[in-house]
Amino acid sequence: MSLSPPLVLWAPEKNARRFPYFERAEHYAIHVLSADQDELCWKVAKDVHGLKGQELRENTHGVPVLENCLARFECTRKAVFDGGDHAIVLGHVNRAEMKEGGEALTFFRGRMGRFAAD
Repeated sequence: MSLSPPLVLWAPEKNARRFPYFERAEHYAIHVLSADQDELCWKVAKDVHGLKGQELRENTHGVPVLENCLARFECTRKAVFDGGDHAIVLGHVNRAEMKEGGEALTFFRGRMGRFAAD
């Protein structure tokens, strides 16, 4: 993440069923889920309609955003670069929000986990 200007990147897989939407989106939100949101993560990962029934609001650009996540970055696409079987999407952060406390949800080797504080 760059602080000046505020930029963030992410890398969606080109073979993902949602990739065409990710690649074309001018505005999007990146959510950092908390360790207790693993059920929501699996639900969305397995079902393209996994957010149906979730409490969502839209930001000023019409992007649906999740409440109660650990952090959220609301972005405008700045550039998309080829990254082999992934695309590298660079976004300008228009708005960032972070909860105090909590642990981030992680995914490694097919399992959910959390960052452990020292």
